[in-house]
Amino acid sequence: MLAILLGSVGIAYWLVLARTVMPRQRGAEIIRTIRQKKLSAYWGEQAEELKYDIRNKAGQRVGMFYASRGPAETGFKGSTTLRRPAGTIASQWWLTVDASTGRYFSASTLTSISLSDGKVSVEQPSGRKLLKAESDAPANYIPEGLTHLIIRMVAERGERATFKIILDNEAIVNSRLRFVGVTMVPLSSRKVQVYFASIRGAGTQVYYLDEHGKVVKIDWPNEGVSYVLRPMARKKKPLPAPRTLFQPKMPLAMKERPM
Repeated sequence: MLAILLGSVGIAYWLVLARTVMPRQRGAEIIRTIRQKKLSAYWGEQAEELKYDIRNKAGQRVGMFYASRGPAETGFKGSTTLRRPAGTIASQWWLTVDASTGRYFSASTLTSISLSDGKVSVEQPSGRKLLKAESDAPANYIPEGLTHLIIRMVAERGERATFKIILDNEAIVNSRLRFVGVTMVPLSSRKVQVYFASIRGAGTQVYYLDEHGKVVKIDWPNEGVSYVLRPMARKKKPLPAPRTLFQPKMPLAMKERPM
C-alpha cells in the first residue's frame, strides 16, 4: 500500500513539474536568450510595419490592427493601434537592445509601465488618483514589444512555455502589481496556441506564422474574430530624374575618375 501511495505521489510530482515548473523555466530561458543575443540579432536594423484586417466569422472587416517597430537610440521602439467600432486603443513602447530596460505607455488607459534594474513599476490613473506599484520582474516576464518574437521562438523550440505579462486595465489590483500568467503551446512549427487568465475571465489566441516566423494571422475564438495580415504592397521603382531620362551614355574614357 505504501509503495502504491509513494508511486502516486511521484507521478503527481512529475505531472506538476512537467505542467508548471519546466514550462516556466523554458519561458525564463527564452527571455535570457534574447538578452544575451540582443534584439538586433532577431530584428536587424530594418523598420517593420504590419497591418492586420480584423474580420468576423463571416469574413466581414470589423476593424484594423497596426503595429510598427524600428531602431531607436540604444535600442528599438514601436507602436500599436487597434481600431474597432467601440473605439481606438493606441500604445507606444521602447526597449534597450538587450531588452533589460524599457518603457510602455497606453494613450487609451494612460497606463505607463517601466522596466529597469530588474524591477517593473506601473503608474495608472484611477478617478482623481494616480495609482503606483512596483515589483521584482519575474524571470519569465515579457516586456511590451516582444510578444511576436516570443511566439516565434516558442514555435521554433516546439515546447510548452509559460510567461508573465501585465494587462493595461488590471495592472494594479488592491494596490499591488498584478502579473498575468500566459501559457504558449506550439501546435506546429507555424502555429502556437496561447492561454491567459485575466480578472474578466480566461482568454485564448491562436497565432499562425509564415516560413520566416512572421505572424500572419491571429484567431480570437472567444471574440469570434481573426486578425489577418494584409499583403505588403509592392513598392514601385521610382523613375529617374527628368534630366537623366535622355542623357546619352558617356564613353568610359570620358568619365571622371573616382576621387
